[in-house]
Amino acid sequence: MTGKEHLRAMEQELEQCVSKIASLTSKNAKLKAKLSVATHPKRISLTKKTSKHRSEEQPATSSEPLEPTTALHASCGKDQVNPDLTTPIIAKLREQIETMSNQLSSREQENLSLLQSLGEIKEKHTEIETVRSKLEAQLQALQAQYDKLAHDKEVEQVTSMDAYVNQVNEQLHRIEQEKVQLQHEKELLTAELNTKNEKKDQAKGKVIAVCEKETETDDTEVSNLESVVRSYDQQQREAVARIEQLELQVKQEQDQYEEAVYSIQSKLHEKLQQLQEEQSHAEEQKRELEAKGADLMEWRARFEHEFDEYKAASDGAAAESEARIARMFPTRGFAKPRENNNARYP
Repeated sequence: MTGKEHLRAMEQELEQCVSKIASLTSKNAKLKAKLSVATHPKRISLTKKTSKHRSEEQPATSSEPLEPTTALHASCGKDQVNPDLTTPIIAKLREQIETMSNQLSSREQENLSLLQSLGEIKEKHTEIETVRSKLEAQLQALQAQYDKLAHDKEVEQVTSMDAYVNQVNEQLHRIEQEKVQLQHEKELLTAELNTKNEKKDQAKGKVIAVCEKETETDDTEVSNLESVVRSYDQQQREAVARIEQLELQVKQEQDQYEEAVYSIQSKLHEKLQQLQEEQSHAEEQKRELEAKGADLMEWRARFEHEFDEYKAASDGAAAESEARIARMFPTRGFAKPRENNNARYP
């Protein structure tokens, strides 16, 4: 039996109590009419036999205060009514009816209050379930969005890094090739310079030898030797300049190589730092969502606990009311045993 069915059953019991009170009120009116007729002087006939009969029935009447109508009907049917006896019974009956009416009104008020409280609890529970569903949907959407962004970002970074590494590797390979080529060219030029220096030294030696012999030589031969020496000097200067140029190019290539290596390391460090920041941000968002979920579960547990308290109060009030009804109607079996309902309000 759910909470609503239980409350409907309690309302039906209350309606039965009200009908009982109405029936007792109707019987009370009839009893008053009969008493007014029975107390007329022409219809009063008191005998010792009726007194004895009343004295025998009085204990039974006092032991069953909730059944005065049966005894009064019997005595009125036999025209044996004692006003001194019926007046306290009627007063007691009225008092019981009034008490019963007050108890039923109190019970009805309690039930209305409990119904209102249960309605509020249901609204709060529905509201918190709606909020929880929205937060769970948002959490799932954010998680899916984060996974997609993380995957796309990772693919983009991997692709970009691969392209950059390939570009840098090609540049480094080209620099190495140019460096080797320049080094080989430098070696060739150095060898050629050495050869020309040797030839220059040989030509100078010939000029000196001719001058030392102090022989007459042809001016043309001297001019040719001097021309050869000047040519060797010019080639030597050109070779030295070319070597210096090659050394400068080698130095530039070396600087480019070092700059490329430093750039790669800086890029890798920057990417790593960016990934760490994104991971920290994602973990912070995850912690915030988990905290919201924990708060939501705490509110849900609080509302469920509040509902259990209201449910226990409702069951206690219902049991107390049924016990009162059972005490007022001990012989009619009006109060029904209460079912064990531990189901939570949906």
